[in-house]
Amino acid sequence: MLLDQACVYDFLFMDIELGSENGIDLGLKIRKKHKNCHIIITSNYTKYLIDGYKVKADRYLLKPISQELFDSEMAPVFREYYAENTIIYDEKISRYRIRLNDIVYIDFFDKNSYLVFDNGKKLKTPYPLYYWEEKLSKEYFARCYKSILVNLNYVDTIIKNDIILVNKQKVPVSRFYRKQFEEKWLENIQRML
Repeated sequence: MLLDQACVYDFLFMDIELGSENGIDLGLKIRKKHKNCHIIITSNYTKYLIDGYKVKADRYLLKPISQELFDSEMAPVFREYYAENTIIYDEKISRYRIRLNDIVYIDFFDKNSYLVFDNGKKLKTPYPLYYWEEKLSKEYFARCYKSILVNLNYVDTIIKNDIILVNKQKVPVSRFYRKQFEEKWLENIQRML
């Protein structure tokens, strides 16, 4: 029953011991069927901690769970959820909704901005770069060059004058924007921890 309804829920808080059902086995089934579901395991026992990795649980919380612990552990999960699910819909750009987390970077040239996605596709938009700088979350996007905004979640490292993305693609970073970009990137990493 829960397995069929799991896609309805954004977050599932599951105990390991569920009577006749094992929470780890159920979590694996849910993860197979619904990859984007955020699973948080709660348990009285640390002995199941390693099994939580098999489920790819977002968190493993030991009971009893205080409000302070819940808030500190769940804040990064909620931030990630927000970043994944923030959507742009603009008929001038596309008749489809665009998830912000699918945008790797935005490149501006020839009076148009181009959204570059994680699948390698580009989408031409009629808007200038400053439009995107205002519209997009400043927590997740930062300017690295006069004509480029990068999604900080896709940055792997910075070497000399290049940003190396997780897909090994290089994007230039100018001396003018480098320090500010690095600071925002490090803030983003800290938020995710």
